Amino acid sequence: MTNNKDDYKQNNLTKCKCNLCKKEYDIKEIEQHINSCLDKKNDNCNVKNLYYFVVKAKSMGGMFLHLLISQDSNLADLDQFLRDIWLECCNHPSLFKANHQELDKKKNISILTKYDRIDYIYDFNFFTELEIKHIKTIKGEQNIPIKILARNPKADIKCHICNKAKAHIICSECYNDYFFSEDEDYLFCEECAKKHKDKIHNGNSDFLTYLENSPRAGICNYGIPIK
Repeated sequence: MTNNKDDYKQNNLTKCKCNLCKKEYDIKEIEQHINSCLDKKNDNCNVKNLYYFVVKAKSMGGMFLHLLISQDSNLADLDQFLRDIWLECCNHPSLFKANHQELDKKKNISILTKYDRIDYIYDFNFFTELEIKHIKTIKGEQNIPIKILARNPKADIKCHICNKAKAHIICSECYNDYFFSEDEDYLFCEECAKKHKDKIHNGNSDFLTYLENSPRAGICNYGIPIK
């Protein structure tokens, strides 16, 4: 486990699993490996396209999703998928943008293959920004519109107070303050979260939620609140 406060943003775990072959690989090599795995899956006799994309959280360098998306999907499908797995808290607006222009969510997913990079923004106030990149297109079929090929493992971080137990809880107010003052503690084990709540927030637990494997953790009302 690590206890450097910036390590939460970078997620310094080194391994993740490929969901095609079910084996673990170095995170730095996972894209190359998935490319190789997809070559084995490629069915040139099939007329349907499957699109391989990598989605990364801009402010959380260690958070990513490797996705295989069927040709029948559109941007609205991807938008809903990202909300369900990573982002949704208060039904905030979102948009896809390429070359400084907003993309219509009714467009087929194939439009994303025309650009070197696509930006996605969820929530225009307390925004979460993602970067989407098309890696390759193969032929084949899958039984779900969007399949996760790999994703970052959950960060293994020590509590900022005791520096011993694993952190399971994040304080949204202190996490946001951390960007302006790096002295702030914002990740806690359950015991230290109680102390933090009483000392800093006068017993108010409104700012405390369980730490999720999401770039939205600690922002707005994302996550399961601490009772």
